Amino acid sequence: MNIERTLNREDASLLVRLADQLANGSDAEAEVADRISEMIAQAVILAEGEQSESHVALGSVVSFKVAGEEQSATIVAPQDADARAARFSVLTPVGLALIGLPAGGESEVILPSGSVQPVRVLSTQPGLLPAA
Repeated sequence: MNIERTLNREDASLLVRLADQLANGSDAEAEVADRISEMIAQAVILAEGEQSESHVALGSVVSFKVAGEEQSATIVAPQDADARAARFSVLTPVGLALIGLPAGGESEVILPSGSVQPVRVLSTQPGLLPAA
């Protein structure tokens, strides 16, 4: 599925570093690294310091629909994740599916079991969290 994404330069840089770290891990981690690398290669990367308030970025509060259920979460760097507080790591299946999408954008959540669920961004708002 070819999905148009827009990433700010800081988020793209963090994702590259995370992919590099995962590439030498388990097969599952290497697969995530490959997905991240492919996503970045296809994404529009904004100029240094430029942000898009209409696209999901780190720190964004996102309302989305997956498996027929509406949810809201903040997408964060892995070290800031807390599922109980609805702070999802960008490396989770949902985080990877949402990052860079515009409001109304659609993607697929690829679960560890291999099953795929469609996901749609209902709205995105810049968060109060600083970028990693």
